[in-house]
Amino acid sequence: EVRTLRQGKAAVMLYKGETLTERERDVMLEGAQKTWVKKVRMNFDGIKQVGVNMYSNALGLRTLLGYAYMDMASSDEDLMRIVKQIGVVSPPGQEDKVLA
Repeated sequence: EVRTLRQGKAAVMLYKGETLTERERDVMLEGAQKTWVKKVRMNFDGIKQVGVNMYSNALGLRTLLGYAYMDMASSDEDLMRIVKQIGVVSPPGQEDKVLA
């Protein structure tokens, strides 16, 4: 659940920041709004631990990363821009500073 919490915080930071395009914001929001409903039955305890909002945010981020990696409308540069912003390609320990 720690990863879900970090992912949720990263999603909020990205969504409120200047990094994402309008399309990327839409993808993240769609993932956050629609995906979690199917997961409630499978991972109820996990959702209960981090809260529905944070869980939804984390799934929105996962949706965005999948879009940036797989979609023809996106590019490797888009994916790198996003992962750098959330600290995924930072030195160890730096991610916590980015999300603080």
